[in-house]
Amino acid sequence: FAVIDPGNFGKPHDFQRVQTPAGCVDIALLGPDHTAFAVACDDGNVAIYHINGIAMDETPSKLLVDHENAVLSISAPSADAGHILSGSMDHSVIHYNINDSSSVLVHEY
Repeated sequence: FAVIDPGNFGKPHDFQRVQTPAGCVDIALLGPDHTAFAVACDDGNVAIYHINGIAMDETPSKLLVDHENAVLSISAPSADAGHILSGSMDHSVIHYNINDSSSVLVHEY
C-alpha cells in the first residue's frame, strides 16, 4: 500500500510504498493524532505501523498473531490509540490492547 502526503495528492512522486507481511485487507488509523495505523492481513495477522511526519516505518512495529484465518475488518476508537478490534474469517472478533500486545476473544461462533 502507499501513503500520500495530503497536500500533494495525485502526484506519483509523493507516494511511499511499504511491503506488508501479507495481503492488505483493511486499515484503521490509530489515536486522535493518527500517528499509527493497523493493517488487517489475509494471513490472519494484524500489523501495526507508525507514521513519522509524512513518512512511515518500513516494517511493522508490532505483529498481532491471534487469528487463525484472514482478518477482514479492523476498527479503532478515535479516542484511544491503544485499543483495536479485529474480525476474522475464523469466526472470531478479538480486542487488542496494542500497548502491551494483550488480546481478549470478544466473540466466536
